[in-house]
Amino acid sequence: MFKVFLSVLMFLLVSACDPKVGSYEWCERVAHDDKSEWDNDQIAMFSNNCFVER
Repeated sequence: MFKVFLSVLMFLLVSACDPKVGSYEWCERVAHDDKSEWDNDQIAMFSNNCFVER
């Protein structure tokens, strides 16, 4: 039973991590955020990482 608990806990910890900045998953997630709340750093990161032809 303890092994099952640890397995579930590890799965939740790993799956809760944010995707790497600049990755496809990160760009998709950020693209759906409210852009009126972005600061200049977020705008720069998005434009530098997500408009690159892949």
